[in-house]
Amino acid sequence: MIMEKYSHAITTLLKSFRTNDEISNTTGLIFLIINISKYYIHLGNFRMAFNTVERAEKLSKSPPDTAEVLMKIYSTYTDIYHKKSDYQKAFYYLKKYYVLNSEVINESDKKYYRTSDKIRIGNEGKRGSAF
Repeated sequence: MIMEKYSHAITTLLKSFRTNDEISNTTGLIFLIINISKYYIHLGNFRMAFNTVERAEKLSKSPPDTAEVLMKIYSTYTDIYHKKSDYQKAFYYLKKYYVLNSEVINESDKKYYRTSDKIRIGNEGKRGSAF
């Protein structure tokens, strides 16, 4: 019963993979490959999990190379090495994930404050012109 569900899941992922490949949706392909890798992790097939996440990493080198994609890749590597009890490598990728995550948060904060400052300055200018 459970293996039938796994079989159905991988069949669905592969169909989606083909569709995304046909329309050249690189980001979609990367996320699908990561999901396939997680499927292999769950089955305990770490060699296939590693091979698939490595393929996603290679695809991420071509545009669009987004932080979100790289964070998913690092997270998946962390999962693989943790399940294999290779805690040193798991920690290595976990650190890469957190460094990138911090950069994304810092950049997001900067954008928020720049936008907030523009709105505040714009509103102050509007209030000042009423007098």
